[in-house]
Amino acid sequence: MPYIKQHTLNSKKSNLVLAILLEILAGYFLESTKTGDWFFFRFLFIHAAASYFFSRALIQYLPQKYSFEKDKLIFFFFCICFFVPFIGVLGLYIAWNAGLYWPRTSAIDFYNITEEPPLPFKPLSINESNHYGQAGLPGIVKNASNAQKRLKAIMATRQLDDRDAIPILRIALKDPVDEVRLLAYSMLDAKEQKINTGIQKIEKELPGSPEASKAGLYKELAHYYWELSYLGLAQGDVKILVLNQAHKYLELALKQAPNDAGSCFEMGRVLLRLNRLKEAQHYLTQAMTLGISTSDVLPYLAEVAFNRADYQQVQTLLEKLPEQSRKNSSLSHLINFWLAA
Repeated sequence: MPYIKQHTLNSKKSNLVLAILLEILAGYFLESTKTGDWFFFRFLFIHAAASYFFSRALIQYLPQKYSFEKDKLIFFFFCICFFVPFIGVLGLYIAWNAGLYWPRTSAIDFYNITEEPPLPFKPLSINESNHYGQAGLPGIVKNASNAQKRLKAIMATRQLDDRDAIPILRIALKDPVDEVRLLAYSMLDAKEQKINTGIQKIEKELPGSPEASKAGLYKELAHYYWELSYLGLAQGDVKILVLNQAHKYLELALKQAPNDAGSCFEMGRVLLRLNRLKEAQHYLTQAMTLGISTSDVLPYLAEVAFNRADYQQVQTLLEKLPEQSRKNSSLSHLINFWLAA
């Protein structure tokens, strides 16, 4: 064993000494390249030999447990020594010595282990007070002095129906802070873009669709245009335009399926918004006859009567609403007012 160790040590020294001598000789030929091209090729040959012996010496200096796959390591060390003359071997020696003798003392914790929390021994108390104050989200968006609070209120509209969220976002479009306005605009634009994408998709499908399925496509297309008006995404003259588009496609749908209750109900709502009250009443009544729930139709018929200034008829129609519908309706306060009149 002592003999083997001594022989390995001598081999390391001889490889290192030979590599240094060859590198010095290569440096001499490099300085002499001006005397002829062959001197440069001799430099390359001698430098390659020196790089090889440097690689062998470095492998022998590595600890045994790191010197596996020696052929690949020798090739890697050779490339560094050959393409970075003179300083490549020094850089390699410093690099792996630093890795061996100054390793990282502590590993980075990527996660923390936490104990499973115990179950509560009593029911958790729930605060039933309004988190956003008495005015709700619109009040915060309008009046909160803190821009971050207004931003949080706008983000909270993602939990609301579009019908409730869009008016709040429209308020935020007038905010003095750019960040608040841009967030509200992007959320409104995303909602509108979703509807417009649906319209474009159906318009592409219509020409190649069989006649039997066109009624459903017309009805769906009309509903998208109705949504633009109903959600408040279309305002002013644009609102009238989208309502007329909805009316046009509902007419086409009813030509193919005249007894479709959903199309009749949709047509009644569109005509009501266009202030064509007589036609609206006809289609709404027909929708109720074809099976649409009275709790859905009667409030619209009451609105038709109100626009005609027939207030007695408003009260009569609302009285016909089922008791349960009066309590659960979003118009419950309005219904109670008319019934108490």
